Order: sequence, then structure tokens, then C-alpha cells
Amino acid sequence: MILTRLELQDFGVYAGRHVIELEPPSAEKPIILFGGLNGAGKTTLLEAVQLALYGTRTPTVKREGLGYEDYLLRCIHSSVAAHEGAAVHLTFKLRADGKDRLVQIRRNWYKKSNNVREAEEVFVGESSEALAYDAYLSEHWAEYIDTVVPLGVAPLFFFDADRIEGFADLANSGDLIRTAVHGLLGLDLVDRLALDLRVLERRKAGKEARTDHRDALANAEAAQAAVKAEHAVANDRVEQLGDALTAAEVEVALLDRRFREDGGDLFVERAKLEADRERVRAAIHQSEEELRRLASGSAPLLLVRDLLEDVRAEDERDQMREGAAVLQRVLRERDEALLGLIGDQMSAEPKLREIEAFLEDDRRARLEASGGPVVYGLSAQARLDLERLLEDGLDELADRIQGAVQLRRGYLAELDTVDRRLEGVPEQDAIAALIRERGESRSKLAELERALEQARGDLERTGRDLEVKERDLQRLQRRIADASWENEVSRRVVRASAEARANLAEFRTKVLERNLRRVESLILQSFQELLRKESLVASLAIDPEDMGIRLFGEAGRLIHPDRLSAGERQLLAVSILWGLARASHRVLPTIVDTPLGRLDSVHRAHLVSRYFPYASHQVILLSTDEEINEAHLDRIGDFIGRSYHLEYDDRTGATTPLPGYFQMGGVA
Repeated sequence: MILTRLELQDFGVYAGRHVIELEPPSAEKPIILFGGLNGAGKTTLLEAVQLALYGTRTPTVKREGLGYEDYLLRCIHSSVAAHEGAAVHLTFKLRADGKDRLVQIRRNWYKKSNNVREAEEVFVGESSEALAYDAYLSEHWAEYIDTVVPLGVAPLFFFDADRIEGFADLANSGDLIRTAVHGLLGLDLVDRLALDLRVLERRKAGKEARTDHRDALANAEAAQAAVKAEHAVANDRVEQLGDALTAAEVEVALLDRRFREDGGDLFVERAKLEADRERVRAAIHQSEEELRRLASGSAPLLLVRDLLEDVRAEDERDQMREGAAVLQRVLRERDEALLGLIGDQMSAEPKLREIEAFLEDDRRARLEASGGPVVYGLSAQARLDLERLLEDGLDELADRIQGAVQLRRGYLAELDTVDRRLEGVPEQDAIAALIRERGESRSKLAELERALEQARGDLERTGRDLEVKERDLQRLQRRIADASWENEVSRRVVRASAEARANLAEFRTKVLERNLRRVESLILQSFQELLRKESLVASLAIDPEDMGIRLFGEAGRLIHPDRLSAGERQLLAVSILWGLARASHRVLPTIVDTPLGRLDSVHRAHLVSRYFPYASHQVILLSTDEEINEAHLDRIGDFIGRSYHLEYDDRTGATTPLPGYFQMGGVA
């Protein structure tokens, strides 16, 4: 089955006539992507498909507790008078006997007097231009569509992802699995046949019994009927509370989101932020004290390092000069001694004057060669301190100063961040109403959870009571049959009926045992394909009695549901639907509304890349821009066959489907 076209006339938020092509252009591009903000009409498209297919049995009618006529009137666009009405036409393609056949269901309605008039017409043909009215299908549409998309199987293919997390509640998923498995295996027919046989037995027993037996039988049947009615009320109560709980969870999620958007998280963290600000300020003060301490020491010398280098160089020359001065004294003393020695022998000779002049010139030349007089005359300790500073002391000091400056800069940036966050903290008066509303919503949710738990207890209790009453009724029927029946034919009928019911019960058990293993395998395979975390869940089992799912890890250890994160529970819910859909062997399109609403980024990526392209041969996604964003489009772009943007106009209160997904492009 492939949905090829959806036509809307003044339906929901879609004023006027709109024709939306849904058929994928090729098998390699199965995804039809719709993008729209909240309230733009995404869920309306899903409801339109379900209404076209199921009419009075549309799931929304039951979920919202509306009468069918009230629901149809609510679906007419607000700008259109009720007597003008609205329409939904859905065309889909089926393949039979090697040929494609188009089937179009047209559903039109309007208000006349105090009633709603609805027309349900079916057209069939090999092409959209050759569609012809089919009187038989128009008369028997409900029976026909159940052979194509049974209502019990439809939730596996058409679902709101924001509502399916309850399926991953391992204690509550049994109802979904029971309905789906019974629909897939035809066990609902077996149960109906067993019920019909039981009615036959009662009729035969009542017909053949004596008056006293008839009275006892009537009392037993009345007692059983009373408990059955109580059980039905308890079941309805569980369903109503379940729907109310889902709505309350959505309301809590929306309020939590508003709380975050309005700065509620910052309001809660105000005390911590203020403590952080004081801590950072103290750290800044400490870093500044460290800088002052460093600046009070040798740090100023970093500004004249080149001058210190000059001093060291000049000091080296001073050392040479000091050596030359010492040598000058030694030479003078030696020369004076030498001249004294020579003078005693040749004091009057010119040669002595020549020697004295030579020695004096030699000393003068040596003094001039040494560079002149000493400039600084540093002490040994001063020279050692200067050497230590220039070799590593100033470098180490510069590193410490740089580190202190960087540390202070980091603290200043942190203080700026904390100050900005504190500026975003709303005043208590501004957020008090939201806090109160959020608290009331959470209290309501907790109250609904308690009520639902109590209602489930009542349902379980009345179920046990009903089983007891039915066993009592059966025993009474057998006693009446054995004691009072004179009609052998009736006796044989009742016995044969009882044997047939026993055989049906055995058949039902064996069919379940045989097929549940396959369903378990497909659900597990789907979960592991989505999660890619096989070490978490190694196996799963479905209890044939309550249809509840049990998860097991390595070495067969039972996994408590609380071990699964919210994202993993959402993926498990999708895996249950995907596995059951695979088990159905039905080639049907998949429609997913709010596909990524409650998932974190990692699990969103898993669902986008591992489920959407392979969920079916036709996958229709109804998404907001925050769910499937540009990064997700890159992952599935090659699989998108068509994309639309649902443009909502506040002035007219109407939505128009436009080609392309938001402003991100996409296949038109």
C-alpha cells in the first residue's frame, strides 16, 4: 500500500482546498517530510488520514471522548459555516494480480438542522483520471479497509511518537502487544468463536433446565453480568486515566520547557550562582595580591633587562680593567726596583734615562689597552646576584607573572559569565505564577498516577472476580446438564461446544507460543539496530499471559525498567512498534508525528539514521524545526523524496502546505 494523494477541503487549520502529493518518487527515496511549528497542522494531517480510512472508528474520537458528529463539526475550519462543511479525500495504491490499482475514499460532511450529514464514497481505477464509483466498496468500506489496514494493526504504522513512551513502560505495554498480536494472528476471531460457543451452551442449558435450574442459572448469569459490567467500567476508567496521564505528561513537559525558557533553571540556581560570584571575586583578589607581591620584588627589573645586560658586559670589562690595574702596580714596583738596581751602577749615563722612558711607555700602553678606569666596580655578591637574575631569575619571574595574569584573566571571564547568568535570573514576582502552575501540574500528574495505579488494581480485582463468576456459571451449567437434560441432542451440542472451546484454548496457546518467539526476536533486533548497544539488552521475552515484556542483560539478568534512560525507553517503544510491524508482513506506509520530541541529541541521531530510512517503503514524518534540523537533514537527505513546509498565517488562522522543509531547502 502506498498513500499517493491527500486532498483537504476546509479541514482543521487548512482553509480552502489543498492537494498534497504523498507518493515517493522512487524506492530509494521513501521519506516524505513535513515541517511545521506547533499548531501549524502536523497532527491534523495524521488525523485526516485516519478519519478517511476509519470514519466513526477514528482513534481521535475515542481518545478525546467526543461524539462522532461533534468531532466532524470540530474538524470544519473556523472560517467556514457548519452547513458548508468540509471534506477529506485519500487516494492510495494497492498491487493485486501483478497490477497497480488506485483506491480513493472520499469523505464529505456538513451540518443540516441539528444533524451532521456525511457521505462516504469509494472510487477505483487504474489511474487518477480513470477513477470510477464503486457501489459495493462504498457500502462495505469498513469491512474492506480492515482487510488492508486492520484498525488493531494501524497503531503500529500511524502513531504520534510523543504518545508512545507509555508503550516502553514494561508493566503497561501488554495491552498494545496483545491487541497487535491478536490482530496479526487472527486470535480475535478465535476469542469471538469461543464466546459464541459459550453463548450457545447457555442457551441450550437454559432451554433444557427445570424451573429451579433456570432460576439458579439466571442468578448466576446476573452475578456474572454484574461483575462483567464492573470490569468494563474499570477498564474504561484505566483507559481514561491513561489518556489523561499522557495529556498531563505533555502539559508538564511544556511547562518545564517554558520554565527553562523563562529562566527558571537560573532562578533555582541563583544561590549557587551568587556563591560562585563570591568565590570568583575572592580568587581574583588573591591573584591580584600575588601580582602585587611579585611587583614589589624584582619584577620592575624586567623593564630594564637590556640595561642589566649592558651592566654585565661592562662588568666583564671592569674585571679586565681591575686586572690591568693590579698588573700596573706590580709592574711599577718591579720597574722601580729594577731602575734602583741599575741606577746604582749607571746613574749618570743616558742609557738609564732611555730604559726608564721605555718602562714608563710600556706601562702606559698596557693601561690604555685595558680600557681605562673601572666603571662600576661591582662586588662579588653583586656580580653573583646580577648573573642569577639574567640567567634564570628574570625568566622564572616573568613566567610566574604571566601565569598569575592568565589566572586572573580566566577568573575575570568566569566572573563575567556568572554575572551575565545572574542578570538573566528572573525576579520571583515574574516567575511565581509559572512556578505555581508548574507545581500544580506536577501535583495533578502525581494524582493521576496514583489514580491510575488504583484503577489498575480495581481492573485486576474485577478480572479475577469475573473469572470466578464464569467458572461458577460453567460448573452450574454442567450440573444442570448432567441432572436435568433429557434432550440428547442438546447434551451432545453442549459437550461438543465445551470440547471445541477447550481445543480453541489449546490452539490459541500454541499459536501464541509459536509466534511470540518470532515477535520477540523482531522487537529485540529492532531495538539493537536503533540503540547499537547490544551489551545493554541481550534478550527479551513476552509473557503469554499478560503480554508484558521482560528485558534481560548478559548472563540472563533481569533488567529493571529504571535502568533505561528516557531516550532508551523511547527507542524501546519505537522498537516494539517496528518489530510488530515487521511481524505483520503487511506492506503499509509509516506515519510518525512528533518523531523526536522527547529524545536527547544522541538518541535523535540514532532514530534519524537507523529507523526513518528503513521503517517502511513509505515514511511520512511530521516534524518541527527543532526535531529534524539541518544536521539531521544531512543524515537522511538522500532518502527524502518530497518535503513540505506547513506555513501558518496568524491573520487568517489557516495553514498552507508549501514545497521545501522550512528554510533549509530539501526536495520539493
